Amino acid sequence: MKTLLTIIISCLLIGTQPRKEIYDKGEFIFSVKIYDNEQEMKLRFFPVQYTGDNKEEFDNAWELTKDNLIDKNTVVYLGMEIMEGKINGNQKPYQYKYYNSEFEKIGMEATGMIENDSTIWLHPPRDRYFKILELNPFPEIQFDKENWQTTLEVGEHWGNERWKTWKGNIIINSDYSYNRDDGKVTAIANSELGITHLVTDFDKMNGLKKLDYTNIDGSRIVLELIEKRE
Repeated sequence: MKTLLTIIISCLLIGTQPRKEIYDKGEFIFSVKIYDNEQEMKLRFFPVQYTGDNKEEFDNAWELTKDNLIDKNTVVYLGMEIMEGKINGNQKPYQYKYYNSEFEKIGMEATGMIENDSTIWLHPPRDRYFKILELNPFPEIQFDKENWQTTLEVGEHWGNERWKTWKGNIIINSDYSYNRDDGKVTAIANSELGITHLVTDFDKMNGLKKLDYTNIDGSRIVLELIEKRE
């Protein structure tokens, strides 16, 4: 009886322990796959330096092609490198790094995430072509909930003629569903522009393992974790 009581108490104590921090350091490397009508596309970033005065040119310095050519400008991997400090109040800063097949950096941006015992929330990659992801549900897990909703106001500067444009701000309402058994988060976002989706596979040890976006133009971006570098 004493042994059984000890086991029960131990289980209760384990259950109340804070969740292990996942995004404390290192760089998380994802493969990048893009599909249009189920055909895999190649994304290339043109070597244009952002100066602050050439925003439109820089935002459009990319192309999607159906060829199988992989060159030095083809985006093959995405790195998410954790940085020290805090930004935007209490967000943890990190960098997205865009790599070619030789792991040469061909693009970079910095942003922030929230990670605590109840929530993981982060910005998607949004450099050049990836600005399309601003219209999708953001990656988010609320560990104490099975279902939740979010609202985001998105300005017209996130638009592009190659997917959607609009005037002023639009409201995006996202509905999330979290299955604790398999770690899958399914989300759908609605706005006046249409519907987008995000299916996320989450692991308590490795974090976000796979992010499968269905975009406003029907294309898909699939990011899959392949490595963590300390």
